[in-house]
Amino acid sequence: MRRKVLFEIRRFNGEDLIFIDNQYFDFAIDDESLKKVNSLEGEELKKVHENIKNYLLTSLAGVLGRPITMREVIEAIKTGYIQL
Repeated sequence: MRRKVLFEIRRFNGEDLIFIDNQYFDFAIDDESLKKVNSLEGEELKKVHENIKNYLLTSLAGVLGRPITMREVIEAIKTGYIQL
């Protein structure tokens, strides 16, 4: 049976940081890459957003030890909890 743990987004020095069960989840996109993304439009931008989403979900799955969906992430942001 899976247990629920805290899932928090904390603001620190102007950045949103993710914490799972009070442990920092190291997920970031460097400033240079963000600048490049902000210059994209249309299909290129959609493709990059999809890549970022997949990278986030894959990284979270590694930490949680199970596959995870974007719906679960959104729910965790709303409730403050995620299932391991």
